[in-house]
Amino acid sequence: MQAPTLPSGEAARIATLRDPSILDTDPEEKFDALTVHACSQFDVAIALVSLVDVNRHWFKSRCGLNADETGRDISFCGHAIPGDDLIVIDNTVKDERFADNPLATGAPHIRFYAGCPLKMANASNIGTFRLIDRRPRTLDAWEAQHLRDLAWVTALQIQGIDAIGKWRRSRIASWQAKLRRCRIDAAALAHSLQPQGAAMAARYREPDHAPQLPSALRAFSASGTPGCARCVSGSPSATRARPSTASRRRPGARPESRRTSGSTAGRRVSSRRSPG
Repeated sequence: MQAPTLPSGEAARIATLRDPSILDTDPEEKFDALTVHACSQFDVAIALVSLVDVNRHWFKSRCGLNADETGRDISFCGHAIPGDDLIVIDNTVKDERFADNPLATGAPHIRFYAGCPLKMANASNIGTFRLIDRRPRTLDAWEAQHLRDLAWVTALQIQGIDAIGKWRRSRIASWQAKLRRCRIDAAALAHSLQPQGAAMAARYREPDHAPQLPSALRAFSASGTPGCARCVSGSPSATRARPSTASRRRPGARPESRRTSGSTAGRRVSSRRSPG
């Protein structure tokens, strides 16, 4: 087993830990809600808000564990607080630092550990928000970021800051920044497409775009088939004249009889009478 090393600025860190007078206080709902949420969200056996004192590891909030504290010399979080980011141990049995740790070989039989430092305003890490499970596993990218968020909210709560309000404001600011970037990208894309769009519009405004029609269609129109010659030839003067009524007469049809006066009709009838 490898004992944890002391972080730099240990005296200042201990002073920061004791400044809010949080050690050995009663459980608080605002912290317990976070550990209960973590056990459910990550599907782990234990979630803890751990504060690392001089010789002990005290739990401000715990879910899935009955102990109030452990010795610092065997603590996992002692390895996490010197760093600035979370530490993940997929399988303690395969890690030489923890393979023979009493917390791994005995109760609570730690196999998986993930801890993120609780960073205060002066950059001191006073403890961790950590996850423990009795089976080997790992964290994906989303889970790792969610654990960082929980540690950040917990640190704000310890400092008496409206953590939820600040978290919401930070998320809103992030979304607004992304929206601004999307708008800038859309404007740049529209600007880059302006030359191509102008060229296309000019092309279809030109009166001689009709000769680009397929040759078969131009031949069809040139054969004299009625159609819109303006669209085919592209010239307004080429509009075909409307055929007269006579030219539209059906072949072989008899001419239409003209209306005659009454006297003419009488002579025609009398001429057709039978003799005698």
